Amino acid sequence: PQYVHSGVQSWTIFGAETRNDQVVVMEDEITLPVGNPMLRFWNSYMTEPGADALVVQVSTDGGTIWDFLPKEAFFRNGYRGRMQGNAFFASDVYAFWAGDNTWQESYLQGVFRAE
Repeated sequence: PQYVHSGVQSWTIFGAETRNDQVVVMEDEITLPVGNPMLRFWNSYMTEPGADALVVQVSTDGGTIWDFLPKEAFFRNGYRGRMQGNAFFASDVYAFWAGDNTWQESYLQGVFRAE
């Protein structure tokens, strides 16, 4: 697949033959406008069903505590479904999994309210 949806850079994590946990972290904070801001992002994935998954987490305290975004946070192209058992670092959470490496644009809204 093409590793960049548009432009010349992207975050990419390539698969490995052995079990491993890989994390992509944005180091720069995103300042959101007051009101009901929306976040959209392009993603492409192909994982081993039931064994690998992608989740989105957010931190509102500079990265000390990270929370899983609930499936309700997405209003378009959200998580595929629930991961169960010992699939990865957390069990029984909603996640992106399987897939076919095609690009989709996901939208989040309603979880980024000003505190």
